[in-house]
Amino acid sequence: MTRIASSDFNIWDSVINRNKNQILTALEEFENELKNVKKWITDNDEKSMSNYFNLARKSRDEIPKNSKGFLTPVHDVFIFVKDEPGVISKISTKLYEAKINIKDIELLKSGKEMAALSDLHLQLKK
Repeated sequence: MTRIASSDFNIWDSVINRNKNQILTALEEFENELKNVKKWITDNDEKSMSNYFNLARKSRDEIPKNSKGFLTPVHDVFIFVKDEPGVISKISTKLYEAKINIKDIELLKSGKEMAALSDLHLQLKK
């Protein structure tokens, strides 16, 4: 929550409302996982906890240490555009049509009429 809390809630309100079922499912799965861990601790079930930790370590070790993103390389692109309505939509539509995923985006204002899409992290879809 701390990472997204710095953003305007109006953005997240829309995201939450449009993805309500998926979010609730993910929270339910997380709750079940926590219940399992709690039970293993309560029952002193060292074998289950050991297996859980080993699986978590294997998953963690699969994450590349020296690249952005978890599984595939991400490319940073800086685009300087005229500050006008619809320009971000035009860029994102072109990327979508080319099957390029926007992993992260940051908008910077660099003058009265120019804006920069900075730290635009792109990932090719497979």
